[in-house]
Amino acid sequence: MEDHIVQLGIQLTDLMVRNTASFIADKVKVSKARRDKDATINELTEIINDLIRDKNDAIQIAQGYQQEVVAKRITDEEIEYIISTVVPLVEKLSEMSEDDQQAAESIETIKSLVSKETLTVLQTMGFDFREAIGIPLTILARTWILRFVPQQFALDTSARSDADFAQQDA
Repeated sequence: MEDHIVQLGIQLTDLMVRNTASFIADKVKVSKARRDKDATINELTEIINDLIRDKNDAIQIAQGYQQEVVAKRITDEEIEYIISTVVPLVEKLSEMSEDDQQAAESIETIKSLVSKETLTVLQTMGFDFREAIGIPLTILARTWILRFVPQQFALDTSARSDADFAQQDA
């Protein structure tokens, strides 16, 4: 995914360089300098067509960036679901804690972190929940499950790192 974003950035830079005001003005000046009316019209038409093509390219690049942002964004419905699922789960887990004071403090901290406002603000600032939380949880679950798999049945994971598994799941 990051390769795609880098490629979009390269395309955008190339587009910007081709369409600076001075570059276009120089092209127009050169085409007008020729005294042949038909050649000037053809060159100006070509400049206009290039600008239209570049505008369409810019729209495609913007749509590519938008797709990347949307793919990383958690919707309001997903945020509500996370809140309604995580908070009760944390409360149940804290009931198993031996230190009630510490458990209560932890629950309050988690509730403040897992609020709609906090999640929305963090996401607006560019925090990627899937990357920061989803991938580590996937790795943790994989590691925990593999502890219970008998060695003779274990998958050959020696050539793959946790990051490889996480990337596959993303």
